[in-house]
Amino acid sequence: MAPPSFDAAAVVSPPRALPWVLCGLALFLAPEVVAWTTPASEDVRDEVWDATTRRQELLAELKSLGDPESEAATHASGSGQQASAPIADRRAPPIPHDGPLASEAVDVYLKPTNLDGGTVMVIEHRVDADGDGLAEEIHWSPDDGGDVFLKQLDRNRDGDIDCWRNLRSGKIIAQILDTDFNGRPDVWEQYRAGQTSGRQVDRDDDGMRDAFFYYQGDLLVMDEHDMDGDGTIDVRSYYEDGKLVRREVLNPELF
Repeated sequence: MAPPSFDAAAVVSPPRALPWVLCGLALFLAPEVVAWTTPASEDVRDEVWDATTRRQELLAELKSLGDPESEAATHASGSGQQASAPIADRRAPPIPHDGPLASEAVDVYLKPTNLDGGTVMVIEHRVDADGDGLAEEIHWSPDDGGDVFLKQLDRNRDGDIDCWRNLRSGKIIAQILDTDFNGRPDVWEQYRAGQTSGRQVDRDDDGMRDAFFYYQGDLLVMDEHDMDGDGTIDVRSYYEDGKLVRREVLNPELF
């Protein structure tokens, strides 16, 4: 499976020997390098929410709040009343674990590789740790021996790639996940300074991202939701210290 296209915001500066290797190659997501865990043991970190269920949750919350500003007013007044349950996890998801190339069953190739329409020479490391003929990891580095700039992982060892990681100077800066292992990406994440800075989700598996989460530190500061799948944002919410302070309903007709 070819690597999915990454966002322009996450494009990495190409290695010296590959001045345009990553032109147009942007992976959505990236963290500090921490303790090594193998792809086979790495659990799926996030479930994709069902679009209908998610929409009903947000509708119920808006109904319970009445005025979209009412929860902000509640917090401002110091009232002890509790707002309805959070519509999303308001803490940033943990950064993924990563580590060095496995030492067993590694095949190394110098080969031309097609990256977003351009063919370049790269060094490809294929790791088949269990010897079943299917690579659990594929690492790409420039042909001058520079740092790995792209990793592909088969986390459930079914022979299909389900995780794409974009790296810079040995650290992950972006990641795309196929969390339900159906061959289509459904979660995109970006990382900065060892923390998750952004996350996008395709909840209904139609190939379009419809939920967007923005983080500062380890807390959610804003989220946006496309409730009807038309490609435009319908609801935008703002948070301070993990609490909702303001909500904008951009498409009242949905409610």
